[in-house]
Amino acid sequence: MDYEDFSESVPILGQKIGGDKVLKRSRQSSIKMKMFNTDHHVERINTTFTSPSMDREPLEKEKLEQIYETLEKVDDWNWDVLKFSQIADTWCFPILCLRLFLKYDIYRKFEEMNLDKWLNYLSALYLGYQFNNMYHNHNHIIDTVQATHYFYKTAGFENFLSEQDIMVGILAAFIHDYEHPGLTSQFLIRTKHPKAIRYSDISPLENHHVAAAFKLMDSDGERDLLDFLDQKSYKLVRKMLVYMVIRTDLSYHFDLLSSIQGKIYGENFPQDTLEDRLTVMTFTLHCADLSKPARSWIFYRGWIDAMMEEFNMQGKMEKELNIPISPFMDEENTNRERVQLAYIDFIVRDSIDILNILSPNPDYNNIIQRDLGENLNLNRKTLQKKIEGEVKF
Repeated sequence: MDYEDFSESVPILGQKIGGDKVLKRSRQSSIKMKMFNTDHHVERINTTFTSPSMDREPLEKEKLEQIYETLEKVDDWNWDVLKFSQIADTWCFPILCLRLFLKYDIYRKFEEMNLDKWLNYLSALYLGYQFNNMYHNHNHIIDTVQATHYFYKTAGFENFLSEQDIMVGILAAFIHDYEHPGLTSQFLIRTKHPKAIRYSDISPLENHHVAAAFKLMDSDGERDLLDFLDQKSYKLVRKMLVYMVIRTDLSYHFDLLSSIQGKIYGENFPQDTLEDRLTVMTFTLHCADLSKPARSWIFYRGWIDAMMEEFNMQGKMEKELNIPISPFMDEENTNRERVQLAYIDFIVRDSIDILNILSPNPDYNNIIQRDLGENLNLNRKTLQKKIEGEVKF
């Protein structure tokens, strides 16, 4: 997502590690049944992931058990994203995706899905997130994926979506910032970057993210993760992914809000139509992408540092290029707490409030308000106290 625009406006397979637990729903595939066993799972993952291009050691059983342990709370809003990322390391994308797909029974729905191709693709995708980006890196992706899952599972949107919708939503969260340069779209446009020229200054970052992600699928037959879909289904899935990722550009924010507000206050929204489901999925991904101020302060504080450091790096580049420094990116003249307050007040709060209303079951409204709304209020108070000099951090 492009923050500059707002200035202008496991256990993977069972409840416990080991082969003695069963899933709530049976799996017919022999491969899926074998994956109940941790030893087999380690061997399978290592066979798939261990290659010279990944440059990593085989995964040990003890390590996998630690990863599974961190995933036990993946349904919770205050799940420790960075702890999982640190423990799972280069395995984080494929293992997280495996865990979530099993929660939604995606494998049972799509018997022809090639698991190895998904694992290969997600491993390659991980390498496309710049590790020198302070904010737009693999940790941001894990955070967005988990937030998307939270909205689907814990906040109840799962009940409105099909298994294919959920698969698309999770994949969109994984790819939505692929090959992000740590710079804004406006910077690319002002500097006449090749990506801005290629996409005629229209959401150059987001257009590149989704185009490059699809190119990665087609670059190697072993990464063609959507090959199990027939032509009609593939065309629909691609259309949905492109639509959702493009609209993570923050320049679409107020149009998204206006559109969904109009639908909410109309009659019988959402209905079980592609248009309404895609609207909900797009807005949900958008909220997941910008929801960090609604995390617990202990996590949000780190995201503030990461975001502002990335902003400052762009500001320094603009100064060196002798072009106007973008809003919020001049390290010497920017108050980071005021930036965050503006972000909360003008972008995040309204989004969370609408998400509350959009929840398909009244019971879930209280969950969103409890988990996100209270954090947002507490974080705002902490930022205000920092501005007033009452607290230090």
